[in-house]
Amino acid sequence: MCCSLFYYLLLTSFIPISYTLWENEKLCPLQCTCYLQHLTETSIYRYTQQDKEAEKHQSEAFGHENNEVLYDDDFIATFEEAKSILRTAVCMIQTETELKDLLRKVQKDVNALTLIQGSDSGNKTLKASDLVQFQDLLVLELQGVKLKEQQNASNFVYEVDASLTWLEYLNLERVTLKNSLRSFRVFDKDEEVTVEYVKKFLPNSKPIAFVKKGPPTEILPYKEYVEQMKNNFASFKGFESLVLLRISDCDLNTLYWEIFEGLSKLEYLILDRNHLKFIPDFAFYGAPKLKSLSLAHNYLLNIQLTHLAGLLELEYLDLSHNNFSELSELSLPPFPKLKLANFGDNPVTVIFPNTFEVLNTTDSIILGSEETPLSLLTNSFVGLKLLKKLTIRNLKIKVLQKEILVGMPSLKEFILTGDIPKIDFDAFMEVNNLEKLIMNQCNISRLSVDTFMGLNRLKILDLSKNNIDFIPPGLFDILPNLRELYLSNNHLKEVSKGIFPNTLRLIRLDNNPWQCSCDMSDWKPMIINRIKRKIAKICNQEFDKGISCGKDTSFTYTYIFEPKVAPKCASPPEYINHSVFHVMRKQFKCSAYKPKLRKIKKQKNTSLEVTAKTIDVSTENSYVSDEENNFNNKQSIETNRHSIELNRQSNELHRHSIELNRQSNDLNTFLSSQNNRDVYNKWNGGLNFSQKSVELNTRNGIRKKKFRKNSFGKIKKVL
Repeated sequence: MCCSLFYYLLLTSFIPISYTLWENEKLCPLQCTCYLQHLTETSIYRYTQQDKEAEKHQSEAFGHENNEVLYDDDFIATFEEAKSILRTAVCMIQTETELKDLLRKVQKDVNALTLIQGSDSGNKTLKASDLVQFQDLLVLELQGVKLKEQQNASNFVYEVDASLTWLEYLNLERVTLKNSLRSFRVFDKDEEVTVEYVKKFLPNSKPIAFVKKGPPTEILPYKEYVEQMKNNFASFKGFESLVLLRISDCDLNTLYWEIFEGLSKLEYLILDRNHLKFIPDFAFYGAPKLKSLSLAHNYLLNIQLTHLAGLLELEYLDLSHNNFSELSELSLPPFPKLKLANFGDNPVTVIFPNTFEVLNTTDSIILGSEETPLSLLTNSFVGLKLLKKLTIRNLKIKVLQKEILVGMPSLKEFILTGDIPKIDFDAFMEVNNLEKLIMNQCNISRLSVDTFMGLNRLKILDLSKNNIDFIPPGLFDILPNLRELYLSNNHLKEVSKGIFPNTLRLIRLDNNPWQCSCDMSDWKPMIINRIKRKIAKICNQEFDKGISCGKDTSFTYTYIFEPKVAPKCASPPEYINHSVFHVMRKQFKCSAYKPKLRKIKKQKNTSLEVTAKTIDVSTENSYVSDEENNFNNKQSIETNRHSIELNRQSNELHRHSIELNRQSNDLNTFLSSQNNRDVYNKWNGGLNFSQKSVELNTRNGIRKKKFRKNSFGKIKKVL
């Protein structure tokens, strides 16, 4: 009870405050939290992004930012067309909770229902017939505790005894599935399951050319057969509106094609973290529109082309973390729309020729595992005409030759790890469109001057974490578009002068035993002491109506100056672990070392009365070497410049105020002379006194003269 209450409080603490309850908020059960939620913020949406997450994790494993292949996201389009705001109820199942009573209290117009079983709450059973009352239900999520964790562990049983024809998204996690005799159809035990047999029950399915015929299976008594089938799987026949079905960590050990019979709208099927060892023939033939299939984290021992046959709309296939040991031309059926295939973390030892010949539209493939070395044969990748990204982990091969990479003319990103002691001079001639080549942790010790011949479009080259102790002069001269070079964690002691081309914007040379000398004077600290950082783009929906929100990616990349990655000296001994640039400038005082300097303005205390010219005179110019300036100095410089600009503007305002005062005094003087003229005209009958006054003022300059009449009518000057 205590643990259940804790989970409930933890759950409610993550509910967004901005979401409000719908109309019947007072009728929400005490065990539940009711709120409005956008469909893209549910866990259902996260499961549709697994293709992008797979590539992201692979790129992070190699320490690089990901330039992922982007696909058309039909799932988002489906959400926009459908109801995007859902009336959501999240309920906690505790020890004393009766599911039927709880469901009676939940509002009938709920769109998304999540039931979470608390720890030590006992065995709970939910029947599909109990949910028939929710005719507006679109999303159903059931989450149990860990199965078979203890002898008296709590189990969450979901019994499929009714069809929820309107349900679109079903997520079952750590739930025991059970089928009911009411929805269980009896098959002829003497008939063999072939394509013709399947067509009896799916007359509208597409024809396929593979037919499985073999020896008859063991005939069981009828009652034993029914009981075995009932306990082994639950059929989702009648869930005809399902778009996504996830059965994760549910102790599923056997698949039957009848499980997915009639799921004609199913697009996302996730069966990860179960105990599957085999896939029967045509197992997914009942879901012809399937676009994403995940069988990751199972125990599959073999993959045959009849296992996955019929998935002509498939775009994402995840078979990672299984136990099959080889891939051949008999492993995969045609996938005319496949974009990403993940075979990673399997003990695959060899890939035979023509294995991927049927995957002629695939964009990205992931192969290899950390535990088992992988071997490649000639023509292993023939047919991958549109492949853009290839990731191979733990590749063991004596010589990387051109014949191994034949068949991938569109390849742009190639990621390799393993044991590759030698690379032929023309190894990359067949993949001359490469833009990113990562060969870290490949046990490379020597490079020839023509190793990267033909890679005229290469922008990123990573040779870090190898055993390279010598770089031949001119190695990078044949790479005219190279922008980033990673040589960290090698055995380099020195390199020839001018080896780094001027096109480079980032060079990593840290963690090498450098022998410091003035021969390194041409190294540029602002390029070598850099890191690449991923920055989220600012998406302003309020002011620019989403114009700044691009559809391709929500991140951009920038280079940041970071002295911590500066290469360090290993010799002479007195300068061990000292920065190469510091030793050249302060210790060796190399005359040829002239790093690019940045101009820094330091502001002195000034007052508003000081003019802009005085500020410019009092400003001190100082120059500091780039390797000693970090990101904080840059911010300080910008702050000083901004302060100087504010003072300059203040002085401009002050001068403008003085000018206004001067003009005001001139105006007062003019008005005073005008009044004197009017007085004179009144007493003297119109004498042209203004001319005399003007002449006197002009003749006397600055001094101001005043006149008045005496008692005898004569004009007299008053000092």
